[in-house]
Amino acid sequence: METTARRQYFSPWQILVGTLLGGPMAGGYLIASDHNAFGATDRGRAALLVSCLVVVAGVVVGHELGNQVDPADGSLVAGVIAGSYGVYARLVFTAEIARRGGAGWVRHSWGRVVGISLAILIAMLALMALAMAGLGMGR
Repeated sequence: METTARRQYFSPWQILVGTLLGGPMAGGYLIASDHNAFGATDRGRAALLVSCLVVVAGVVVGHELGNQVDPADGSLVAGVIAGSYGVYARLVFTAEIARRGGAGWVRHSWGRVVGISLAILIAMLALMALAMAGLGMGR
């Protein structure tokens, strides 16, 4: 008797929402998961690397600009970044998802997306707090 594991993917909408909730690292993780599930592990690693670079660039730019940026402008930049992840996912995965849908692949649950995204957000905030404490900032 042959058993087949149910194969799952994250939809482009889930990647967009996950990036909005958890930032670029969450979006990168979701994109990398899809690349890995679809057999493109090198592209998955590249997605994680790009996400790390986006976070580092955000930290550097945020530090350089200091308090010169209005929070609304920062929110706009975050929205553009999340939108970029969503557009990328739509361009790269839509055809693959349609092709694999006929083979029994299903979308991950929204609870999984939210859980992963919030866990990554909390981890990033904890790392930031540790870094700030280590550098003597925030006093």
